[in-house]
Amino acid sequence: MYLEWRSNDNVYVFNAQTFRVLTQWQAHTHINAILSMGPEIWTCGNDCYVAIWDKFNFSQIKKFNGHSDNITKMEVINMSGDYYVWTCSLDKTIKIWDPKTKKSVQELIDHRGSVNCILDRGQGVVVTVSRKERCAIFWRYYGNAP
Repeated sequence: MYLEWRSNDNVYVFNAQTFRVLTQWQAHTHINAILSMGPEIWTCGNDCYVAIWDKFNFSQIKKFNGHSDNITKMEVINMSGDYYVWTCSLDKTIKIWDPKTKKSVQELIDHRGSVNCILDRGQGVVVTVSRKERCAIFWRYYGNAP
């Protein structure tokens, strides 16, 4: 039904068949990632927070303050059948958010440099990368997560 896109600060919502803009709004100071999850749109950017928006009336549902520097990437990870949102930041941390409870459930602090990338490798393995320290960390989760 909808297709979301970002352009610096704005979220644009398009009709998926006609590609006409249905609405737009300013979400962040420079958006770095956007996710569509069921009835919600999740965004993050250089203003250090994650925002959740209602996909149908485009109002903000929740704002997470958990990082102390720019959030560089956000990914949905299937962890043992449950979906979690992972964010990484220039503050050298990775946070795991539960979309059901809308809360941070874990913080991973093993990088010594800013974290720039999150990659789901499947079968319980997630890779995070810090370009500054030229390091990739492989995270493995077992059973019910986190």
